[in-house]
Amino acid sequence: MLGDALAMAVMQARGFSEEDFARSHPAGALGARLLNNVHHLMRKNEEVPQVSNDASVMDAMLELSRTGLGLVAVCNENGGVDGVFTDGDLRRWLVKGGTLNDAVNTAMTTGGVTLQAQERAIDAKEILMRHKISAAPVVDEHGRLCGAINLQNFYQAGIL
Repeated sequence: MLGDALAMAVMQARGFSEEDFARSHPAGALGARLLNNVHHLMRKNEEVPQVSNDASVMDAMLELSRTGLGLVAVCNENGGVDGVFTDGDLRRWLVKGGTLNDAVNTAMTTGGVTLQAQERAIDAKEILMRHKISAAPVVDEHGRLCGAINLQNFYQAGIL
């Protein structure tokens, strides 16, 4: 106990932070929480569910099924995310009489939550939890879609 107390006192006196500890123990739980950014964990390339904003609801539904993420990013011609189309959006659209041939931009959730690729993973997970959603598209510094992430990606990385 005395050794632990002495170590804590020295760490405080030297300004040794959680981030410093995480850098010296990167494989541990604290390292996973503090050192990983969203871009380290996100799905990339073909694993990213996306359609253009002039696609049909059917196109978005097929993309939902292909990736199994639970959402599809609906993108404009510049690669920006105009909204998301989720399993819930599909159910609500069909219940209110919409068809699979309708444009996805009439059935999607406009805007929606997007995460930044350079954001700390633990902060991104907290955003998902606060909004009570399980997945989100990831954008780069220019606001263009570059990935997607869900809670399972965080759990697999040891960020609980």
